[in-house]
Amino acid sequence: MVAAKVVEVIGIEGSEEGKILVRNARGPIREDDVVHIKETEMEG
Repeated sequence: MVAAKVVEVIGIEGSEEGKILVRNARGPIREDDVVHIKETEMEG
């Protein structure tokens, strides 16, 4: 696992701009939180 600090929430384009998707998280995740990322995947 990689520790990552969420410093800014940025989307790519379109209706999903400004959003991140977090699954299987323990509690809410906000900017400046430190999270452990196990896997990332682009979904279309």
